[in-house]
Amino acid sequence: MEMGVPRCLYNWTWQFLRDRRATVEYQSATSGERVFRAGLPQGSVLSPALFLLWAAPLAAELQRVPGTTAFLYADDTAALCAGNDIQVARQRAQQAADTLAQWAQANKMTVAGQKTQALVLSQWPRDAANCSVKVAGETVTAGDQLKLLGVTLDRLLHFGPHCRSLRQRVRPRTAHLRKLTGREWGLQEQQLRVVAPGYVRGALEHAAAAWLPATSPTHLGLLEVEMRAAARVVTGCPRSTPAHGLMAEAGLAPVAERRTALAARLLAKARALPEDDPLRTVADREVRSRLSAVSGWRGVGEEAWREAGITPPISIEPLVHK
Repeated sequence: MEMGVPRCLYNWTWQFLRDRRATVEYQSATSGERVFRAGLPQGSVLSPALFLLWAAPLAAELQRVPGTTAFLYADDTAALCAGNDIQVARQRAQQAADTLAQWAQANKMTVAGQKTQALVLSQWPRDAANCSVKVAGETVTAGDQLKLLGVTLDRLLHFGPHCRSLRQRVRPRTAHLRKLTGREWGLQEQQLRVVAPGYVRGALEHAAAAWLPATSPTHLGLLEVEMRAAARVVTGCPRSTPAHGLMAEAGLAPVAERRTALAARLLAKARALPEDDPLRTVADREVRSRLSAVSGWRGVGEEAWREAGITPPISIEPLVHK
């Protein structure tokens, strides 16, 4: 009720969750009836929303820790703890870990300390040395990288490890396409043009609007190599074919162009959200970059807008949620 949920929905949800019973039937045998007093019904479209409502107070508790920003997606929870030096940041990280463990215990949830990861984001390697926190009794030592929602983060946020991981993921897919291009059987070129963008580029661009604009040119080149390999499979062109002609013939956009397009699209989507939306807040924020080599989706998107002749103030139609 404190979150503004209508009373009728509150009452309906109560009836949905209470007095749930289940039995297991196998062949001609039926187990005894069991009453479920906790958890959510599996397979219901309402269950994920109810879990988010239940876990929302955790984000509020973590936000009370100074310098801490909480990120929740389904049952994955991340806390970004900042400080003027590594000692302050580590103390705040430990405070956030203690807050998480206390909230979990009070709400009958188990924290998997052995699955918890830590990463120090700093330009100085010495900050990442011997940095650890305790989570639910487990000592978690900061590593060189951290995987969150399928994206590998590194200390400098250059996304080199993530690009190398993507290469290993995409190469088998390119090999699969190559197997389907036999002379006497298999897919024709027109069919390969349809399959390649989703099968190969789709694997490369998981959450790419968030991380690809921040990728350094060197690591961007690793992904370009894989896309050119897929283009050669589609067209049958030899390795000596110029890159721009190869990609144009295959109908595949270079990764550098996709980087710009994804950033511009994400910026437009963020600016179309309500003003109190967290992503809209990030899109509207003006932050001076400390390093000229550091980029992000907001900066790359704004640069793409300027090159297209779109200058502020820009009126964007609000996004209508379906």
